[in-house]
Amino acid sequence: MADDGVVEVLREQAAESEPVTQEEQSIMLYSADVDSHGLRCWIRIPNKFQHRKIQKAAQAARARRVLEYKTEDSDAFVIAQSGVDQVFEDGSDKVKEWLVSQHYREKSLDAILEVERSDEWGEIDEQRERYQYLIRQGDTDTDEYAALEKILLKYVDLLEQKTNEMIEPFRQKYEAMADDQLREKVRRAIIKADCDDEFTNVYNQWQIFYGTRHHGNHNRYFFKSFDAVMEADDDVIETLTDQFATLDVMRAGELKKTLLQTSSLVSSETSESSETGLQDGPKESAAQ
Repeated sequence: MADDGVVEVLREQAAESEPVTQEEQSIMLYSADVDSHGLRCWIRIPNKFQHRKIQKAAQAARARRVLEYKTEDSDAFVIAQSGVDQVFEDGSDKVKEWLVSQHYREKSLDAILEVERSDEWGEIDEQRERYQYLIRQGDTDTDEYAALEKILLKYVDLLEQKTNEMIEPFRQKYEAMADDQLREKVRRAIIKADCDDEFTNVYNQWQIFYGTRHHGNHNRYFFKSFDAVMEADDDVIETLTDQFATLDVMRAGELKKTLLQTSSLVSSETSESSETGLQDGPKESAAQ
């Protein structure tokens, strides 16, 4: 039987062949040429085998960082405690606001998904792109620009309203907490943020290693080893990180569309089930 490592290599080599699956076509779609700061290469998102390796490496790095915080004489533990003291210097009210802010990004994304499920906002991406195009063209005195601006301002206000509604339960929870509870909450938030950063940094480093290829030969790795990534100039790493982030945003945009389509489909099926009386069946059985 072949060694697991050999099998892994063979799988990766197979994944480098011409894209035939939907996933490989997606990988080729999310790629880009890079020519900046003296760096000339080609990048693409990792395939599923490489992504699995990257995830494991990043998760292991995060787990090791968590263990450091559990050791009381470690630098990480001392830094976390100092961080808590610094946060509390401005008083508990500021601490509560800081804790609430930790939920803002997640809930703002949830708000986007909820708002854009509505048919009213089904064309918001196209409207935003058209608005930005008019700005680039200098056509800001037109009726079309004014109408689009009105739509986008309404959209932004609605997102803010929805986000605040989703955050309010957290605000109420923190308002009811005593100072010792708040201190523990802050300590955990500091640890989580640092451990998440560790995951992201390691993930980005391995993504750069697997996804950066020679400009003239896309099957040839740009970096000879992972250590070569670690030793690269800051400008190179910053450029590549930004480029990969752009690809991730593109892919996230497609994911958002898929989520919205799926949500609309589920809502439609639920509505149809309700109209045919299927939803009332289990209730009648339970009553019997």
